Amino acid sequence: MIRIKKYVTVFSLPIFLCVVFVAFSMLMLSCQNDDDDDNDSASDTPTALALTNDGAVEMYNKVWPDGSKVLFAQERDDKHWDLYTVPLDGSLTKTKISPGNNTYYFPDVNPTGTQLCYATGADDLASWEIAVYQMGGSETIITSNQTTNGLDSQHPSFSGDGSQIAYVQRDWDSNTDRIVIIDADGQNEILVCTLESGAAKRVESLDWLGTTNEVIYTARNGKLYRVQASAGATPVQIGTDSVYHTCASNVEGTKILCAETAGDGQQYIEINPDGTGKRVLVVPDEFPMLGAIYCQVCWLRDGSGIVSLAEDAARTNFDYYLLTNFD
Repeated sequence: MIRIKKYVTVFSLPIFLCVVFVAFSMLMLSCQNDDDDDNDSASDTPTALALTNDGAVEMYNKVWPDGSKVLFAQERDDKHWDLYTVPLDGSLTKTKISPGNNTYYFPDVNPTGTQLCYATGADDLASWEIAVYQMGGSETIITSNQTTNGLDSQHPSFSGDGSQIAYVQRDWDSNTDRIVIIDADGQNEILVCTLESGAAKRVESLDWLGTTNEVIYTARNGKLYRVQASAGATPVQIGTDSVYHTCASNVEGTKILCAETAGDGQQYIEINPDGTGKRVLVVPDEFPMLGAIYCQVCWLRDGSGIVSLAEDAARTNFDYYLLTNFD
């Protein structure tokens, strides 16, 4: 019995230590994998496909409902903007779709691809109304803010079913924005809310939250909000630990795409409408993104990629890119 006890004590100790070491190593590896799964950073450099390459000044992009092309505004001269589309296949072929010679800005397309909405006026000097354009047909101005109350109209966005449009009324004198809902035919205008006065509180980007009855927007102070699309609603801030500079919903309204301040640059993230589930998609050193105001992105219809505005190092050339393969 004593010999057996000595044998077991002397011989099994190294084996026991090896077993403990192997078990500990496997535990650490498992924890590391869990950390990797929970990490909110993009793991691989995304694939970037150039959609435009002529260096024109381009802004405010939306992907067409069938996923074939992107809609955006392009500067014509120092007072006018036109609307263009370009395929998502990298062919670089732009098509001008402006209905006339005015300025056309903040474009959106309805879920069937049959109508556009945008801000329009004689020039870009803060004298815009919201218009709806029937593709291949006529344009209808659906607001009259300039003539009735001297307000500017900006940032229109179709609802998930295309029946309504959310937009911003801006009072430049008091630096006050109002979020308004109106039927796509110009009927039944509803004042959702009046925001706090001040340049920092002005709306920077606005989008309908997918198929829900909510609207999301960012303010120039870097705050992200959601608000019910009903009269007298109160905006609710989404997240409190970040500075956001644009927002775009996916089709279902389950994910929000944002540009977020990261050090001296910007990174692209997705976040749930309740502020949880943050995931970093693109970090600053992976893509030459714009500064705070002009980081403009939108989802592909199936959520597999994003269309992003970017610039060269000299900040003189502006082009769109399709970004895929985030991880």
